[in-house]
Amino acid sequence: FHLFWLSLIPYTIRWLDESGFAALAVAAYGIVLGMASIGYELLVRAIIASHPANAAIARAVGRDIKGRLSVASYAVAAALALVHPGIALAIYLSIILLWFVPDRRMERILRD
Repeated sequence: FHLFWLSLIPYTIRWLDESGFAALAVAAYGIVLGMASIGYELLVRAIIASHPANAAIARAVGRDIKGRLSVASYAVAAALALVHPGIALAIYLSIILLWFVPDRRMERILRD
């Protein structure tokens, strides 16, 4: 699921370029990114489920606020893209910047 949606990113980027950032292309880009984000969440949950309940990975991931915020932001931005594509692109950029901030959860995994 996750890899399928990731494979569509180059096509939506090309559509964005060819359309001059048309509203529908920006919305489709957000939908693809949002679905890839959902796929990532499902993948993380499957990895956690394959370990004991008190495993280091489960403790490190915790509530996964960044992941859930990303999914919600992609949904809002994709809908907003039909009204104002520029604001949607700014939201997509903010999600990217959110993930550039180092994640302290991984430090917990390495310590355990």
